Amino acid sequence: MKNSRTQLIGIALVIAGVLAFAGGNPILRLLPSFVWLLLLMLGGAAVWTLSDGRMIFWQRLVLYAGIGIYAIISSGSFAGTAATGFIAMAFILTYLRNTRHWWALIPGGVMTAVAVIITLGRFFPNWDVGPLFMLLLAATFSTLYLLPQERGGQRWARYPALATIFITLIMNDPSGRTPSWLIPLLLIGSGITMLWWMKRKPGGN
Repeated sequence: MKNSRTQLIGIALVIAGVLAFAGGNPILRLLPSFVWLLLLMLGGAAVWTLSDGRMIFWQRLVLYAGIGIYAIISSGSFAGTAATGFIAMAFILTYLRNTRHWWALIPGGVMTAVAVIITLGRFFPNWDVGPLFMLLLAATFSTLYLLPQERGGQRWARYPALATIFITLIMNDPSGRTPSWLIPLLLIGSGITMLWWMKRKPGGN
């Protein structure tokens, strides 16, 4: 009996210590809201994919948007992540359901990058996440370039991929001597190149 009481006290002390540690740790304080958002996003993905054949498109879209709006309202500090994450997920799932919609990877990748940056900004507010954003954009266009043509791969995507990789390297310049006008100029140039290439070859190959 005495041993059982001692064991219960020990367990209670451990739980109290864990709760006190969690209360003083900003990352652990944010975890419940983040996990809740992930669960809602999982539900949104299920609605977008599993209800095919049971609902027409606009019904699925309204239900998906409703879950997204509820996620924005109920996810606390991660409202921005919820907004950008649901948009990104809709585009990515559009591509996964039909690879002919390769274009959906571009807004999907961009919004995913924004969602990741917002999330890291909540967990680690002192981090410089600018280079990571450009790296994620580079990953988006690199993926689009490396995909097989039958799955929507686009040869022109190598140009913005190389441009964003170069910009990422410049943003990590340890000397700090990179001119402030160079990155915007590279962004504008890569965008113009992409638009020109798409107009020149509508098929994108």
